[in-house]
Amino acid sequence: MHNLFLQVAETGQVYPGPEPETGSLTQQGNYQFVGDDGSTYQFVFATLVVAAAAAPQNYNANQFVKSGLPEIRILSQRFDQDPNTGNYEYSYEQDNGQAAAETGQVYPGPQPETGSLTQQGSYQFVGDDGNTYQVSYVADEGGYQPQGAHLPVAPAQIPEYEQLRIEHPELFWAEQQQYV
Repeated sequence: MHNLFLQVAETGQVYPGPEPETGSLTQQGNYQFVGDDGSTYQFVFATLVVAAAAAPQNYNANQFVKSGLPEIRILSQRFDQDPNTGNYEYSYEQDNGQAAAETGQVYPGPQPETGSLTQQGSYQFVGDDGNTYQVSYVADEGGYQPQGAHLPVAPAQIPEYEQLRIEHPELFWAEQQQYV
C-alpha cells in the first residue's frame, strides 16, 4: 500500500475579447506529489489559450439553404419496427406529390447474422412533365421487381428459348430452387 500525497495549486483568468465568442484564457499552477520511492516531484505549468470565432460580414445562416425551388413540406410520416423480429413499416407523404410506403419482413437464417429480408412497397412522384408516376415493387431473393404503367415490360418468351427449356431442363436448374 502506497501513501500518496498530492498538492495542487491552479489559477486561471478569462479575458473577454472585443466581439462575442472571442477572448483568451490563461492558466497556471503546479502539481506536487510524493512518488513510490519517497521523492517529492513537482510539475509547474502555464497555458495561454486564445479563441476567436469569425463569421463573414452580413452573415445569413440560411444563405446556403436556398435553392430557388419551392420549400417542400412533410404532410405525414411514420416508422414502426418490431424490436423482436426486425420487421418494419414506414411511409411518408410530401406536399409536392411525392409519397412512399414500405414493409420489410425479416427471415432469420440458420446461423446468427444470416437470413434474408423481403421488402414490398410503393412510391410516387411528379415528373418534370407534370405527370404523377407510381411504382410498386417487391425486393427479395429474386431481386428488385418494380411495376408501373410507365415502366417498360420484358418481351414475351421467344419460341426457341421455350423449346430449349423443354429439351434441356438441366440448363434451368436455378429456376427450380426454392428459397426459404
